[in-house]
Amino acid sequence: MLDTCVIIFAQEETKKEGEMPPIFKALATITVWAMWICAWIAFLFPFIFGGIMKGYLTDAAKAPIGYWLAYMIALGSGLGSGAMMLVRKKLE
Repeated sequence: MLDTCVIIFAQEETKKEGEMPPIFKALATITVWAMWICAWIAFLFPFIFGGIMKGYLTDAAKAPIGYWLAYMIALGSGLGSGAMMLVRKKLE
């Protein structure tokens, strides 16, 4: 009986308090990379390439709302991925 109590106590002492399972770290990493890639896709294709091809970068008054919406999505996704990376570092 005493041996069982000692083993259980030793197992409880070796576990870290509040440790998250490693699957959450992997999911956080996947989320950060997905948001980062989406930010670059939303920034490069419509904002940069579309702006150069259609002349939106030289005359902002002619740019449609979708052009600026793509910029806001890219900005939000980039900032969100940075915030998620801070969360992921705290999971370690």
